[in-house]
Amino acid sequence: MRLQSYLQEEYHSRVKVYNDTYEVFVNPSKKEMNEFKMIRFIGDIPKKKLYIWDAFGALHDAIWSNMYKKDLGSDIMTGKIIAGLLEKLGGKWELTEYDGNEHMIAYLDKLPVRQIKDYVKKTKWLDKYFNFTEPFKDSMKEMGKWPGKE
Repeated sequence: MRLQSYLQEEYHSRVKVYNDTYEVFVNPSKKEMNEFKMIRFIGDIPKKKLYIWDAFGALHDAIWSNMYKKDLGSDIMTGKIIAGLLEKLGGKWELTEYDGNEHMIAYLDKLPVRQIKDYVKKTKWLDKYFNFTEPFKDSMKEMGKWPGKE
């Protein structure tokens, strides 16, 4: 077997935005994540790929459009993409800010509770990298979109 089949993390590329170049990692190891103080990320939910780069670098839309030549907002509005900012708090990576939060809320607000639960199942893989599921459920409870019992 090849070593690459055992490794999930990969170096994606250097992405040029304006006059600067940023390194983007895909499905990073904890060691790679810990090289940063703060992280900007894009999670491609159907492909189960997490793209990360230094939070003090380019914004999400600039990275996404330079990598894929398409608009990030349309993918956020359909629930295919989640984007935000991660900070290390108490030794764990925590989601501290959503990018495109208003689009995500508009998307989720249209869904019945059953589909939101399915969305949680589809995004569970993000917990490998940062605390996502529990804060997400809490947000849905605040919106009245999560049942009392699980």
